[in-house]
Amino acid sequence: MSQSRPADGPAHPPRQEEPGAVRENDRFADVRLGLGAVLLRMVRAPVTVAWPVVGLPVALGALTVLLVTGLSLPRLLRLTRPDGLRTE
Repeated sequence: MSQSRPADGPAHPPRQEEPGAVRENDRFADVRLGLGAVLLRMVRAPVTVAWPVVGLPVALGALTVLLVTGLSLPRLLRLTRPDGLRTE
């Protein structure tokens, strides 16, 4: 004899997300942010930005770009010297 689940509910409860957690593959976050700002302006509420939340990922991204560029630049310069170029 098999037990069946109720027809009105899901097989598993929905996953609980932490408050403020960013979902993976969230492509429309900037659209939602813009629409939220427009709606706040419409009701004349102040638009505030949590700069530490915005600034940390931006700073980490810029640091990553600078680090990778700095690490690859010596090899690039060595490979583009006249004796490092190969012709076929």
